[in-house]
Amino acid sequence: MVEINSNKGLQIRQTGGSLSAPIEPATDYSNDINALVQENAEQAIDIIELQANSTITPIDHDTLLSDTFSDTTGYLNTVNVGNTTSVYNVTNKYYESGFTVVDAESATVGTTSGTGTNRVVECTALTKGYISSVRIENRSAGASNYTLYIRETPGNAILAQKTTNVPAGAVVSLTLTPGDYSRLLDTETFNIYITGAAVTTLVHTFAGSNFSYTSQETWTTASGQGGGNITFTEGDYSIGTVEIDLPSITGTVTDTQLVVNSVNVAEYNITDGVGTDSAQAINTKNTLTNVTSNPTKIQILVPVGVSNYVKTYCLKIWKA
Repeated sequence: MVEINSNKGLQIRQTGGSLSAPIEPATDYSNDINALVQENAEQAIDIIELQANSTITPIDHDTLLSDTFSDTTGYLNTVNVGNTTSVYNVTNKYYESGFTVVDAESATVGTTSGTGTNRVVECTALTKGYISSVRIENRSAGASNYTLYIRETPGNAILAQKTTNVPAGAVVSLTLTPGDYSRLLDTETFNIYITGAAVTTLVHTFAGSNFSYTSQETWTTASGQGGGNITFTEGDYSIGTVEIDLPSITGTVTDTQLVVNSVNVAEYNITDGVGTDSAQAINTKNTLTNVTSNPTKIQILVPVGVSNYVKTYCLKIWKA
């Protein structure tokens, strides 16, 4: 039996028993989410700075400059996104290797009648790369969420997946980056699988230089509008750079040392915009040589490899 006590709120009484303690109403924590994100980012910066300080005893550096990659620009907005070639991994909040594009090839597919909720396209990768774009048309009466999967065949192990909401009657190009994949496609069979509301059914074939497909059931706009419905970007992982804009530094900088939370990151470049000291070892006090003015940028170098990344950094600076 449930009883409501005007003084104590909701209570439960078992048959023949006593009342339970008052049941507290559920707490709405939605307003705390931003505070939690901020706290996690600040803790990551605190940790990397403690890590940096522990590398020298006694502490003899003059300045610490640090950030964590909670988003593409960094929590403190130190990342120069335009000059950064590393791929940002949204799920794990870090920068991975770069990706060098060789060629991007799109398949133009005609339309036929028919609708359905799940569509599979059986494909073959003729070169190394990844599916970078799939265009989806929602022909249902209302908005619908669509999930795109790139899957190995046979077995259907998921290499990448992404979900988007498409308004009724709208067409959306769902894009993927190498950072969305557990590995790149490489001269193999795979399939594109989409779940969602009604989509246009196509039966077609495509034979390109980067990829081909058969047994098509895919998605396009109305007849006559055509377009590149599936895009395969050929290329491979490359050394990635995460470029950091440094604030204006007072005094005269003589040495720097970079400490990172990373996997297999070993070097960084530093420049004043005129001279550059390249391939400086991390976790090492490096004396400026070609950099004759106070540094303005560093580039963290992420080596080739799907598992290599950098998550936070701290630059230690010594002055004359």
